[in-house]
Amino acid sequence: MARISSLAEAIKSAVRDGDTIALEGFTHLIPHAAGHEIVRQGRKGLTLIRMTPDLVYDQLIGMGCVSKLVFSWGGNPGVGSLHRLRDAIENGWPQKLELEEHSHAAMANAYEAGAAGLPCAIFRGYIGGDLPKVNSKIKRVTCPFTGEELAAVYVPTTPNPTSGYLEVVPMAKLIFTDWSMDQAMTFIISGGAVSPERIPFTRGTTA
Repeated sequence: MARISSLAEAIKSAVRDGDTIALEGFTHLIPHAAGHEIVRQGRKGLTLIRMTPDLVYDQLIGMGCVSKLVFSWGGNPGVGSLHRLRDAIENGWPQKLELEEHSHAAMANAYEAGAAGLPCAIFRGYIGGDLPKVNSKIKRVTCPFTGEELAAVYVPTTPNPTSGYLEVVPMAKLIFTDWSMDQAMTFIISGGAVSPERIPFTRGTTA
């Protein structure tokens, strides 16, 4: 049963040192007041989860409340970098920060799995990507019904790569280039005006 209480009482009863919490919401729905109350109550050692950690999470990190961040993209949309997040990663200030990086769609799948009481989310989008190289919690499974491995390929629009569409294709039909992420993003944002001179590729591999 829902219980109405003040924000200070809610944070005191629900958030403890070392807890894992998610403060989601976008634009006017970002829970700044809850984040500020966590700071006022001096919570420490928190694991923060958020699809796109922005200013409120940057403040929590800067105030030394956070030991780990689970996220898909870190930044302040339309404004710029998260300076305290950068300090924590590059300089260990105000303390070192453990990172667990996922894709945006995988974060949504994980929320849905958690709400359903499932231990994990099954997601095709990591096949062919590099995130499994930096996140040991991403595992590969083969479909028990068909034995097929599929890849979810995100096709970004230019010049704004945060919009686009998703296609699911067999791994054998993929063509892998040797472009770095920086080269690919520069190519997209520039509308193709800036690109490597050549595009070496490997066809149909699951490596």
